[in-house]
Amino acid sequence: MITFLVGLTGLQAQTGPFPPTDWPPTVSASATVDYAIFDPAATFNTPAGWNQTVTMAGGGDQTFSPITLGGLTGNKSTSTFENFADSGYANWADVDVIDVLLQVYGNANLYNADGSGISINFLEGTILSTPPSNLFAAPAGVTPPGANNSAWNWMLLSITNPVSTITGERYVGFIPANAAGGYQSGGVNSGTLRLQNMPGIIVRAVVFGPHGAFGTSNQVNVFAPLLTQILYGSNVILTWPTNAFGFTLQSTTNLGSPSAWITNSPAPVVISGQNTVTNAISGPQQFYRLVR
Repeated sequence: MITFLVGLTGLQAQTGPFPPTDWPPTVSASATVDYAIFDPAATFNTPAGWNQTVTMAGGGDQTFSPITLGGLTGNKSTSTFENFADSGYANWADVDVIDVLLQVYGNANLYNADGSGISINFLEGTILSTPPSNLFAAPAGVTPPGANNSAWNWMLLSITNPVSTITGERYVGFIPANAAGGYQSGGVNSGTLRLQNMPGIIVRAVVFGPHGAFGTSNQVNVFAPLLTQILYGSNVILTWPTNAFGFTLQSTTNLGSPSAWITNSPAPVVISGQNTVTNAISGPQQFYRLVR
C-alpha cells in the first residue's frame, strides 16, 4: 500500500523550502517567542526559552476543525476568520514589528480565484465600551507565490504594531481600562491577532516573535514545486516540473524518523516537460517528498 505525503520538502540549509517536521533552521532560540502546535503528534525540537502560550479562539465567525493531510494534522478555518489567542500578549507591548510564522497547507484557499495573492491582514486591538473602537487592520502583504503545492509549507509574515492614537499604547500588548467584549488575550473575540481574510486556511503551527526572530521572508517563503501522483494500474506515477531545478524525490515508510528518508529508485525520466517516476504499488505504506 502507498500513502502520499505529496510535495513535502526536506531541506536543511538556510534557505527554504524547509521540512514541516521541525521548525525552520533560521529561527532564533534566544528571541522572545510565543507559539502553538495544533498537531498532537508533532515532535518539533522547540527551543527551551519559547513559550507555548498560543491557542486558537473559536466560536461564532471563527470556527475551525482538525484535518489530517499527508499524515500531518492542522486546524482548518470553517468560517470567516482564524483568531490566534496569546495569553502572553503583554510580551508585545514594546515591539513595533511582530513576525508571524505559520505552517500552512498549500491549497487554493491561500489565493484569489484568479491565482493572485490575497492581501493578508491581522486585526489588532480591542473593542471599547464607548466609541471609537481601538482597532487596527495590520497589513501583512500578499500571499507569497508558489504555496499552492498540496504540501505543508512554512510561511513568514510581518505586521506593524503601531501606537494607538486613542490609548497612547501599542495595539498589541495592552488592554485599555474600557475594553469590552472578549478582550482577555488583548484582542477581539477572545483572541490576540485575528487573521481576517483567508477563510479555509489550514494551520498546523503558529509562532509570534519580534522582527527577524525566524529569519527573513526571502529565506522562509520558498516553496517546493507541486508533486503530482497518478494511479495507473498497479503503479503510481509521480511527476514534478523540470524547471524546478535541483530537487530529488525521496521516500520513507516512517514519518516519525527524519533519518529514514532515502532517495527514490528508479531515477526520474523527462516526459512532456515533467520529471517522471513510476513505482509499483506494493509493500508497506509509502510517503514521498522533494528535497533540494
